[in-house]
Amino acid sequence: IGYGGHVHEPSQALVNGEFSFVGNIVGRYAELQELVALVEQGDVDLHTSRYDLGEINAVAEKLEHREIDGRAVITP
Repeated sequence: IGYGGHVHEPSQALVNGEFSFVGNIVGRYAELQELVALVEQGDVDLHTSRYDLGEINAVAEKLEHREIDGRAVITP
């Protein structure tokens, strides 16, 4: 979804396992900028799948079952 931001969830709910967060981090911000430059130059092969907004429920289901390799991009 982007870089930065906050997640506000009750700590007890997290301990009880009511939430699941899956994410990744790319390193320092300077490294992220370098990575973006490499992508713009075509030096990095991105794994993305594009879906129409009308497919959002099916995409959410696929993401939940980890059936999408890479990133899912929803477009209006």
